[in-house]
Amino acid sequence: MKVAIVTPTIGREHLSKCLESVDKQTYQDLIHYVFIDGSQYYDKVKDQIEGATKVRTVLLEDNVGKG
Repeated sequence: MKVAIVTPTIGREHLSKCLESVDKQTYQDLIHYVFIDGSQYYDKVKDQIEGATKVRTVLLEDNVGKG
């Protein structure tokens, strides 16, 4: 069974801990989608996701806010 993990972000410091936690999972059939909430945060998030092995990013051009 494929498992998807979805994380919305604007690049705050807790994203690094989240990425590290997902990378340490032993279940192999998973993918981690990181939704960047606004193109103005892309560079900040890009620096944090370097080296994360199970991440696919989705860039939302406009900030859509919570939920």
